[in-house]
Parts: sequence; structure tokens; C-alpha cells
Amino acid sequence: MSKKNLLQLTLGLLFMALIIGIASSIPAKQEDVIAAEIFPTALLAERTAWSAPETASASVLIFYNPDCEHCQYEAKTLSTHPDFQEREVVWLSGAASEENRAFQEQYTSAAPAAFQFLDDPQYAVANALGVRTFPTILIYGAEGELLKRYEGETKPEAILRWVE
Repeated sequence: MSKKNLLQLTLGLLFMALIIGIASSIPAKQEDVIAAEIFPTALLAERTAWSAPETASASVLIFYNPDCEHCQYEAKTLSTHPDFQEREVVWLSGAASEENRAFQEQYTSAAPAAFQFLDDPQYAVANALGVRTFPTILIYGAEGELLKRYEGETKPEAILRWVE
């Protein structure tokens, strides 16, 4: 075998090893996928200060980052939208509590009482549910099944289609 062929073979094997290494480091666990398909009651109760709604209805979880302009827009839009005034919406962020409070005061000062803002330390809930971008909106039916997942800014009407 010539030196050129040996070098090509070696580089090819190194490239394949690199690809396999990268692919194996991506956290796409089966339990994450399963956790996203049903409302994460235990996960929220264990990792946050979440309190269950009094009546079973569709639930909206919004994962946000206080510095994200799309999240800021989403918060302003939903907190002032008339159809969200009595709708249970849970907002989760892994940022520091102070940043989350500042976000809430600045972008959702008109938020209805049904909005819950929760700290998600180290993004534990977000990571378990496979959240990779902000905002990510998960909509669950009254039975707890995942109805729709939106990644990125979403119009209120699109969310309302799934919760009414």
C-alpha cells in the first residue's frame, strides 16, 4: 500500500471516529423523548415551585431566556392578549432568579394571575424535555398528552388552536 493510500485511509478513519464521538455525546435519551410526550407533573413538582392547577385543562409550558428578544416579545404579547387572561401558562427559565423577576416585571407586568413563573435551576426541566431553543412552547391536553411543540416565537392564535 502506498503512503498516499495509507494517509487517506488513516484520515478517513479519524474522521469517522470524530463523527461517532460527536454523535454519541448528543443527549438524545429515550427517557427524554418519553418525558416530553406526557405532562411532566413529577418533574415540575420535584425541580421547581410549581403548583398544580385546580382544574384539569390544557396546559402551556413556555421555556424562556430573559435576554432573548423573541421571549420578551412572546411574554408581552401573551400577557396582554385577552384570551390568555384566565389561561394557565407556566413560564420556566434556568437564569438567575433576579433576572427572571426583572423579566417578569419588565415584559409581563400586565400578566394575569394564572401565569406562573418558575425557576428551572441548571435547566433541569428544560434538559429533561429536550428544549434546545428559546422560546420553546409545549402544549399539553387535559389528559396530559403532548399536543404541540413550538420552537421559536409563536403567535397567540397558534397556541390557542390547541388549548380551546
